[in-house]
Amino acid sequence: MVTIILPTYNERENVRILINEICKVFPENCEIIVVDDNSPDRTWEVAEKISQRFPQVKVIRRIKEKGLTSAFRRGAKEARGEIVCWMDCDLSMSPSVLKEMVKKIDGKDIVVASRFLPGGKDDRAPSYPYLFSRAINLLCQISLYHDFRDYTSGFIAMKRQVLENISLEGDYGEYFIYLIAQAKKKGYKIAEIPYVCKTRKYGATKTSPDPLSYARKGVKYILTVIKGAKLKWQKER
Repeated sequence: MVTIILPTYNERENVRILINEICKVFPENCEIIVVDDNSPDRTWEVAEKISQRFPQVKVIRRIKEKGLTSAFRRGAKEARGEIVCWMDCDLSMSPSVLKEMVKKIDGKDIVVASRFLPGGKDDRAPSYPYLFSRAINLLCQISLYHDFRDYTSGFIAMKRQVLENISLEGDYGEYFIYLIAQAKKKGYKIAEIPYVCKTRKYGATKTSPDPLSYARKGVKYILTVIKGAKLKWQKER
C-alpha cells in the first residue's frame, strides 16, 4: 500500500481536485491522509465529505497543533503503507509524477521529484520563489552533498523503514534539507526524477507572500544547512 500525506491550511478549492486526481492515478492500494490545521475556510469539512465517497481518505483535523513539519510527523504516525509519500496541496505537484516516483522506488530507498534536473522546471510566478530555492540549493550543494539537486523539493516518496529512522525537524520547508542530509549520512539510496512545479491556481501561498518574508525565512534555511553540514562531518560512534 502507498500512503500519501496531504498537509492543508485554507486549500478547500484545491483539495477536492487533488484527491480526485490522486484516486485516478492510484485506483487501489492507496491511503490518503489529509492533515488539516483547522482551516478557517473549512478545508477539513470538504475533505471529510470527499472521504464519504472515497473510503481510502482519512482526515485529521488538528485544533491545537499547527505547522507543516508537524503535519508530516502526524501523518507518518498514522500511515499504514509500505511506501509513504507527501506533496503540496496547491496543485503545483502532479499526482502523475508521484506515480512515477512510486514505480522508481523499487531498488531505491527514497525518490524525490526535482525541479533542477534536465526536464524539470520551477514555473511559479512571481520569480522570487525560484530564485530563493535556487540560492539555497546552491548553498546546500556546496555545504552538503553535491550529487543531490533539489534540497527544497518537498515532493517525496520513501520506504516506511527509512522514515522510521529519519527525524523530521524544523518549522517549514527547511525540514527537507535536514531530511536529505540524514538520509545521505545513513547511506540510503536516493533517486531524483524531474518535474515541473506549477503556479497555484486557488488560494494564497503559505510560504512567504513577498521577497522580504522570503529573506527572513531564509535565516532558518541557512541554519539548517549548517546543521546538516555538522551532521555530514560528524564521526560515527
